[in-house]
Parts: sequence; structure tokens; C-alpha cells
Amino acid sequence: MYLDFSSNKIDEHGVAILCQTVDKFNWKPINYFGLNLSNCKLKGKSLYQLCQVLHDNIQLKKIEMDFSKNRIDSLGIKGVFMLIDGCRSIQHLKLDLSENNIDDNSFIDFLGLKNGFNKNQSLLSLDINLRVNQIGNLGMVAF
Repeated sequence: MYLDFSSNKIDEHGVAILCQTVDKFNWKPINYFGLNLSNCKLKGKSLYQLCQVLHDNIQLKKIEMDFSKNRIDSLGIKGVFMLIDGCRSIQHLKLDLSENNIDDNSFIDFLGLKNGFNKNQSLLSLDINLRVNQIGNLGMVAF
């Protein structure tokens, strides 16, 4: 399943409705979920909510989400950690977080994801795009 809502006026309430729909969906025959919410002016809370719903789905093997050109922060990064750490069936995760003004502190939170990578034995590929953010020297030192 792939949904593209990019460049729309979806706010956090719209994402909450999307989460309710995704939560009720019968995922048993589906092992792929793709979602494009780029350029929708969303905050980290939206990414966190989606990760929380997807975390509870033990069937998904491949997830691709595009959250580029939004306002994702540390809370969104924590959602990604929760998803990787808790959803043991994920084999492939692709996440675009480019152009979100992610700063050094959020990037350092992101580096905390390493523990989740180590715990998730099924994860075969991880592709996270962090282009054009506000990651500076502090973030690189922590890396």
C-alpha cells in the first residue's frame, strides 16, 4: 500500500485521522506500507503518532515514509526509534527527513537509534535521508 499526500494542507488533526484509519486496516495480506507526507508543514508529533500505530503492526516487512520539508523534531526521531526497536518484523526501512531543520540535539537523539538497530535482528536495510538540515559540528562529534 502506498499513499501520497505530499504538498497538501494536512495538519496534525488530519494525521490523527490517518492514524485511526491505518490502525483499523487489515494488514494481514500486506507487508509493505509507503507514505508520502512531504511539504505538509507537519511537526514531530505527527511522525511519532504514525510510528506508534505502525509499531503495533507485526506484519509489516517494508516501510517507506517521506517526511521531507516539514518541521520534524526530537519527538519524531523518538517515534522512529520506537518503531525500529519494537516492530521486530521490519526488514527494510526508508525514511526521508531532509529539509526539516533537524539540529545538533535532534541529531544526537537520532544517534541514540543505534541501540534499536542492534536489538532488531530482522532489519536488513536502513536508509535515512538527513540532507539540508541544521546539523553542525556538535552533531558530527557525537557521530
